[in-house]
Order: sequence, then C-alpha cells, then structure tokens
Amino acid sequence: MTITLRALTVAVTLILPACASAPTPLNDTDRHRLETQTELKLYHYEHARLRVVTRGSQHEPMAGAVYGSMGGAMGDTLADFNTLSEGRNWILSYGLEDPALAVQTRLSKAAAAAWPSLKPTSASEQLPDDAVTIARNGRHTGVALDVRTTEWSIASSYTYRAEARFIDMAEGKVLGRAVCIIREYDAEKSTTDQLKAENAALLKAKISRSVDVCADQLVAQLDLKGKPQPLPAMAPEPPAPSPTRQPVNYKKE
Repeated sequence: MTITLRALTVAVTLILPACASAPTPLNDTDRHRLETQTELKLYHYEHARLRVVTRGSQHEPMAGAVYGSMGGAMGDTLADFNTLSEGRNWILSYGLEDPALAVQTRLSKAAAAAWPSLKPTSASEQLPDDAVTIARNGRHTGVALDVRTTEWSIASSYTYRAEARFIDMAEGKVLGRAVCIIREYDAEKSTTDQLKAENAALLKAKISRSVDVCADQLVAQLDLKGKPQPLPAMAPEPPAPSPTRQPVNYKKE
C-alpha cells in the first residue's frame, strides 16, 4: 500500500476533558534549581497498552440490550478484554513502541537546551511504581523527568494522551506537570487492514506524528525554551600604533 499525502490528511482535535487537572508550570524557584543540576534522570514505566476497537468488539456491549444490566456489564468487560488483546497483538506483530519513550527523548533534549548543565541519563530499568511514590519511600536525590502514556487507542479516531513531570526526588515533589491530548480523525476513514498494511506503515506514521505534536504541547506548557547562548567575549582591539616620528635635521644657514 502506498501512503499518499491525501491519506495522511487529517483533522487534529485537541480536547481537554473537564476532569483533567490543569498543567503545573515550573516556577522561578524550580527553574533556578534546574539550572544548578548536572543530571536529569529519565524514568520510564511498563509498555503502555494499546486499545484497538474492531468491528467485532463494538458489538459486545450490546449484550445489555438482550440480557439486562448484568449482561451489559459482561459485554463491557469482554469488549475491554478484546480491545486490549487486539492491541497487544498489534504491538507484538508490528513492533510498536510506547510513544512515551520518544516523547521523553524530545522533552529531555528541550530541557538540556534550556539548562545546558543538565545531562539526561536514562534509567536502565522500568519503574514498578509511580516515581513520586518511590521518591517518598526511599533515599533519592536530584531531579527526574518521567513521561507516561495515559491513553493510546484506535477506534473511529487515533487517540493519544500522555503526562510529563519534573520531580524533585529528594522531596518527592512534583515541580512541573504537563499533559498532551491528541485526537486525530482520519478523513479517509482507514480500515484496520489499511492500518496494518506494509508492516503498519500508516499506523506508524500516525504514531510518529502524535509524538511530535505531543512533545510540542509539553514543551510549550512547561515553557522549555532554550536560552540564547551569549556571544563569545571579544578581546579589545589593541590601540593603533602611533606614527613613527622622523628625526628633523635643522640646518644652520
């Protein structure tokens, strides 16, 4: 399948749900703290689950109309299981990476540009629990950046949501928090077969695009703008040499 520009033409709608808490920008004190740090620890979590709503999984909730409230609950549970099972198959079959990893890389580069002393260092293992909880339960130091996927789904639209936080690991305190929400409606209404064609080329293009949009949103909310580097100091120009005076010979008349 050839991916045309038209096939990638979409309407991207960014929606903040009413229940979502507002982002927490970094204040001046926290920004100064980051300026004094030399390491930014990058924490990540288990691979996010992808939900894929197929035509069959859309019918399970209809069991409630036939079997009553209990049947409806069973149908919802079955539908949820099927969407997660299908998503797991897609992840394994097409090697889909959790978008949070790429978003975190983009965000850490922006932080390093804003505070040149910061050197991002990726943790070698996945965190078993929330980073803030871990910080409060143990002895930790420094500042960390974690990015977590909170929603990743394919249905009538491609949806991706993530949360990013700067965390004071010594105090177990969130210094700054930002969220991104991307809902991409496909003007071509691509089928699941089209999304899976050519090793999921079209789906991977959507994922890559959502990473870029998400990272841009997070950088804007946290105001991570690189500071212009000062121009190198220029040595003052040496004074111009004074003209050499020629001796004057006076002749006696």
